[in-house]
Amino acid sequence: MVGWAGVLRMPSPDNGINGYHWHYLDGYLDAEGEPPAVREALARLRLLSRGPVFAAPGELVVGALHKSTGNEPLANRTSAHYVQRRVLDAIGAAGAAGAMRKSSLEAGIARLSDTVVDLAFPAGYSEEERLASESGTAMCCHFNGHMALDYGRLLGRGIRGLREDVRRHARRVGAGQKSRDRQDFYRAMEITLDAIAVFIRRHGEEADRRARSPLSGDSPQRLSLVRDICMRIAEEPPSGYLEALQLLWFGMMLGDYDSFGRFDQYLLPFYSESVEAGATGREIQEAMTGLWAKIEEHGAIMSMTIGGVRPDGGSGINPLTLLALRTTRELVRMSPNLCLRISSDSPAALWEEAHRSLTTGQSLPALYNEALIIPLLEKAGVAAEDARDFCLAGCSQVVIPGKSSFGCDMGAYNALKCLELALHDGWDPRTRKRAGPPTGRARDLFTFQAVREAWSSQVRHAVRMGASICNKDSLFRRNFCSTIRSLLTADCLERGAGIFRGGARYYAIQSEIVGLTNTANALAGIRKVVFEDRDMGLEQLVAALDSDFQGHEQLRLKLGNTVQKFGNDDPAVDGLRASISSEFYAELSSHAAEPGGFHWPGEVIFSYHVDLASQVGASADGRRAGTPLSDSAGPAQGTDLRGPTALLNSMLALPQERCMTCCSLNLKFTPSLWTGAREEVLSLFRSYFARGGFQLQVNVVDARTLEEARRNPAAFRSLVVRVGGFSAYFTQLEPRLQEEIIQRTAHGAL
Repeated sequence: MVGWAGVLRMPSPDNGINGYHWHYLDGYLDAEGEPPAVREALARLRLLSRGPVFAAPGELVVGALHKSTGNEPLANRTSAHYVQRRVLDAIGAAGAAGAMRKSSLEAGIARLSDTVVDLAFPAGYSEEERLASESGTAMCCHFNGHMALDYGRLLGRGIRGLREDVRRHARRVGAGQKSRDRQDFYRAMEITLDAIAVFIRRHGEEADRRARSPLSGDSPQRLSLVRDICMRIAEEPPSGYLEALQLLWFGMMLGDYDSFGRFDQYLLPFYSESVEAGATGREIQEAMTGLWAKIEEHGAIMSMTIGGVRPDGGSGINPLTLLALRTTRELVRMSPNLCLRISSDSPAALWEEAHRSLTTGQSLPALYNEALIIPLLEKAGVAAEDARDFCLAGCSQVVIPGKSSFGCDMGAYNALKCLELALHDGWDPRTRKRAGPPTGRARDLFTFQAVREAWSSQVRHAVRMGASICNKDSLFRRNFCSTIRSLLTADCLERGAGIFRGGARYYAIQSEIVGLTNTANALAGIRKVVFEDRDMGLEQLVAALDSDFQGHEQLRLKLGNTVQKFGNDDPAVDGLRASISSEFYAELSSHAAEPGGFHWPGEVIFSYHVDLASQVGASADGRRAGTPLSDSAGPAQGTDLRGPTALLNSMLALPQERCMTCCSLNLKFTPSLWTGAREEVLSLFRSYFARGGFQLQVNVVDARTLEEARRNPAAFRSLVVRVGGFSAYFTQLEPRLQEEIIQRTAHGAL
């Protein structure tokens, strides 16, 4: 046994150098000549049967696959191959032997370059696509998207039951090439199930070994319990709550640590079974706390959806809904990314529980209006029972758990960059290259409508480029089976095809649109100073923007302080924001997606508002070059000056029912208002959802506390804030994000 940071690692064959291993890569190379799906399954079998397994002393829920794969040169980023260059760098720094091993490793990677995403792109881009991507106008993130797998099926059938399902479908396959492809798929599924069973069983074997020779911090009784659980669920369906939690965690690990789906719905039968068998509330919560600890240990954004209606339309609120809320607020951590499905008609007690949780300041749960989302999904072609079963994945993206492959976060668009191109006849001032179509020089745009039309032309071009490169990326992924995700996604087994080959029930490509609020504010500024007040010509304004307002401070102050901004219940600018949003949403939705469905617009933002800001110069809303864009679909930072009621009225002007992915809204309240006006705040939220609001995510903190945390991070390690669809520890954020969050308006009055 080798100790590592307090975690114990099982011995495994050392085919690396200085502690580095590449079981998956070796397995993939050794299977050369096998069909792609089988090859991936054999590589996974090699990794899961030989890579180290981890269990910390005292754990009730065990497993940390990310520590096994951390030394792999090929990473699975949603089950596609990516080169972990930090591994190559570390090996290369290990002297002569390391250099030799690195050379050998690079040669191996080169043998499968046609299946490595970050080697293949952007080689497949056209020149127009490359220029659009370089400018930051339209991008593909080479990320097939977050998914919530069918964990209900995993828990209900168990490994043995899934194996029976695979064999039943395989027996129905006839002759011919298409049938041979399906047989290869089913063979890959069987190998994958063998790999999962081996991996789970190895944790039981390790617990058994440790129980016989306990180390400091170990509990022989607890290790024996872990052993019994793992040895049982390696084949059989779980019996009771703790076994279900452990199998669920194995499923999350193997499914790329993504999204739990509707946690309280498919855990309920196992919870009820344990309660009927005499499990105490303390035991139930201890097990949940153990799972929460595993989520926190990994550190990824793992969404977990609770509440809402069941597929049959009945209420899905149950004891696990409330227990998940209570456990999250008592631990005061950033994980899991708890998402509460709720509506204006939900019981007052549930709204009060949400308020109580948000009072901790950890920004959880985020609130999602199912009364808006369910009809939205039905209009998009999702069956009613599946629409009612939606959950959130990634940060805040709407998916159908176990039935959809929506390519969440695959694409990103910068609406403000489109305006910058429109003001420069399609030329990018940063790259000094043409990134968009010629739409007229500033001096030739004689009316505000001409400016709008130039922006629209740039948007159409950007969307055409972005949709094209995202579709190319999707087609490239046909080389991958993504065996575990395909195993737990309907209707892959029924069709004998993986998620990248049309096996899933529902498809789309979800992309985020960043900077729409800034664009509306900038257009309002152009309209005011050029076409209404006639302070200067458009060409002069563009020159001032290109200089980042150097020598034009009075202009910047007018644009920033006297021109009305979105978020203040002003019909003129709110209408402008609604108009350009409708246009961008419609344009993106008009493009077909590979391998099915269409491109869905969203305003989840993530951290793109900071990342993409560096690619946009100063703008006519008074914003300086490189300054962060709006952090959500809401106002730009610090520009909502008339309180939360006015802000929500502005948001209701937007066509949120067409923002398919999610229309996220960050709100920040001072603690005194949040706790002192609880009934008024909840009434405001319920009214917002009743009138068509999509989502709310709340920070309860003031700027002074955030400033103190920035100056003295050691004293504020547990301070959690909402960023752009996810929560994070404030002191661990990069300085640009910290400053952006501080600048958001903290509402102290309604």
